[in-house]
Amino acid sequence: LMTVGNGLVAIFSGLLAQAAVWGYGGHPVAPFDLSFALLTLGVVVIAATWTENYGDANAQMGTGMKDACNAIMKDKKVFLLGAIQSLFEGAMYTFVFMWTPILEQTGSIPHGVIFSIFMLSCSVGGSVFSYLVTRVKVEKFMRYVFFVSACTMVVPLVSTNAAVLMGAFAVYEVCVGIFWPGMGTMRSKYVPEEGRATIMNLFRVPLNALVCLILVYQGDLPVSYCFGFCAVFHGICTILQMVLLAVVDLDSSRNSGDEENLIVEAK
Repeated sequence: LMTVGNGLVAIFSGLLAQAAVWGYGGHPVAPFDLSFALLTLGVVVIAATWTENYGDANAQMGTGMKDACNAIMKDKKVFLLGAIQSLFEGAMYTFVFMWTPILEQTGSIPHGVIFSIFMLSCSVGGSVFSYLVTRVKVEKFMRYVFFVSACTMVVPLVSTNAAVLMGAFAVYEVCVGIFWPGMGTMRSKYVPEEGRATIMNLFRVPLNALVCLILVYQGDLPVSYCFGFCAVFHGICTILQMVLLAVVDLDSSRNSGDEENLIVEAK
């Protein structure tokens, strides 16, 4: 529901931004001026209605970091989920920066409308997840989500057709819409709740490093090559998700065996 709701707001925002550009004679700064007004309104609403969340004032940061590192090292599932998140989001944020230049190579484009199409696709992905999760184990279908994501990122390497690129990117955004609730579901299963925020934030360090590294050197490379890196990252995600599924199935079979042994002993 959150993914769909965010997508609907983003669709409206994209169309509003494009309307602002057209309304101001094509001026590219118009959406930024509009966003300033909306952000100011948001500040007023937050200041008037929200209370501050100070968290646990007695919490020790060093202890929390130590516990988070121990959880990552001791549980393969936690490490795998963190690595998947870093790689997928690293590729996704790279895509956010690079879809504009790759599409501009095909001619003049309506950025706001295209952004709205992407957000509509993301909302569709959220609905697809709601359908799939009631029928298939999330660890299973996420393999295919990552694989399809990798395939869409290969398209800019083999085609410069605007319609083909838009189709591939729309499919990718559907995968992104599935990713968010899918990753959230798996995190709730396997990452300890008491240290979940710290654990996942640790994996944002390599995530940001990946994005920065690509953006620093992208000026020396053809734009399409950046999508090649994204494809590789998603391909690794596919492999790691397969490993995660194998680990989960192994743990499940072990637990089932232990329960059977307890039943036998009880008899």
